[in-house]
Amino acid sequence: MKRRVTVVKTIKPVCIIFLFTSLFLSCTKSQVIPLSKKQDCLTSIEGYYSCKDKWIGEKPALILWENGNFIIIKGKVISYDEKGVNFDPDKEGAFYDPKPHYYLFNEIETFIDETGKVISGAIPNEYSQTLSIAISLKSTVNPKLKTISLLLNPNKDFGFCIPAGTYSISEISFIDKNKNIDCGVHYPEILITIDENCSNYIGNLFLYPEDSIIKKDSILIPIKHLIRQEGAQLSFFLGGALAEGAYLVYLNAKGIIGEQKLYINSDTTFKNKCKSPIKNNPLRHKN
Repeated sequence: MKRRVTVVKTIKPVCIIFLFTSLFLSCTKSQVIPLSKKQDCLTSIEGYYSCKDKWIGEKPALILWENGNFIIIKGKVISYDEKGVNFDPDKEGAFYDPKPHYYLFNEIETFIDETGKVISGAIPNEYSQTLSIAISLKSTVNPKLKTISLLLNPNKDFGFCIPAGTYSISEISFIDKNKNIDCGVHYPEILITIDENCSNYIGNLFLYPEDSIIKKDSILIPIKHLIRQEGAQLSFFLGGALAEGAYLVYLNAKGIIGEQKLYINSDTTFKNKCKSPIKNNPLRHKN
């Protein structure tokens, strides 16, 4: 079968070098110490953060591997079954319109449907998106205390030594591997209780959860663009964290571009790293 496609050369995965310091470190904020660096910690916040790979290209799509390169085929899905997909590739140029073809799943790398769901295979790293989450915690009892900043890396346990108290999430941002950042706005109040001399397990956090587990307890977080590497916005932040007033003015000037779904559940098999007894203190929120 004659086929003309666009070859996309493979690239090395981009190192995740966050601009976390530019946004969240200032004289009014402090970073807590990871449990891995403080073995004698007695009061901690712990959990697990899961983020599924998400396709960042056009939908639907097929991904093939030919001659050491990934090949992305765009078009329309006619039908598919347990063995393969009948796919109609887009017209290429004025004179070439490839005919529909039935692709066996064992002959292709990946099939992504119209919704972005992976039906077969896996998304190559260079075409997938997983997000780290940067969270700022503000004491609800003593507003004069420094805001605490946490960074949760995808698909890993997290654990930090933290002072006891009750906190609200004052800022939440989502950071991709290319250092683009979206910030949460107008989301419900989210509270965390940290009991002294306890390993405070706040739950397993799921971003992009499976439809089957998206319950009414999911937290919907509207998001706005904060930093895009190709734009001039980057230089706006390089001088350090923005003053609160300028930060709010900046956000209000931008439109909401979507929302993230964050789902929390408890895992009775979770193994805490802090030496203190584990206590179940899940995130609490008001929709």
